[in-house]
Amino acid sequence: MIRSPRRWPSCAARWDWPAKTRFAVSLGSGTEHLAALRDALEPRRLVEIDYYSHGRDEQRRRVIEPLRLWAAQGQWYVDAWCRAAEARRRFRVDRIVSATVLDELAPTRTLDPPASGAVFNAAGAESSIVFELADDDRWLLDSTPLESIDPLDHGRVRVKVAIGGRAFLERLLLRLGDRATILTFDSPEGTGANAAAAVRSAAARRVLQCYATPKR
Repeated sequence: MIRSPRRWPSCAARWDWPAKTRFAVSLGSGTEHLAALRDALEPRRLVEIDYYSHGRDEQRRRVIEPLRLWAAQGQWYVDAWCRAAEARRRFRVDRIVSATVLDELAPTRTLDPPASGAVFNAAGAESSIVFELADDDRWLLDSTPLESIDPLDHGRVRVKVAIGGRAFLERLLLRLGDRATILTFDSPEGTGANAAAAVRSAAARRVLQCYATPKR
């Protein structure tokens, strides 16, 4: 899958696609669940959702109290009180697999103002990682929720990412490869650049084993 349209010209040249090759792109907006969430907001009704967590690479059923619906960068989000986590959480609507409005009413809760331009809530993150990356390689982060990204000298950027789970961490490190310079890494797996490299190597070996020819 090519996640960034900016990479299409180079990919077309690499794979020798015809100049007028057409692509079908599905954005997966998840708007089919917006009506249910809107219906639940005003009367403060609970909603049961099946939600795919990108960070943990798992699908889980939750009961939430929707507090706010909003859109940013082409995606819809719902800020809600999650009864499983017993805390506020932010859910991306296109990752909701199903949504059922329940009869039970939620208690009144205070709603914090949204952070300007922020779409990622690091609440519940297990760890974090900070790294430097060439500005030309920012396309590697197109599908990654960032805590912050700051420009540096010589065409580089410093990036901070909150890690929600092992699966997300492995995907991020494999995607970055040797293009990123790890500055700080703090997780249950260990700390420092060597610990991050160990996680990436273990993930790479596991992926390669999937393609190994079975012995007869």
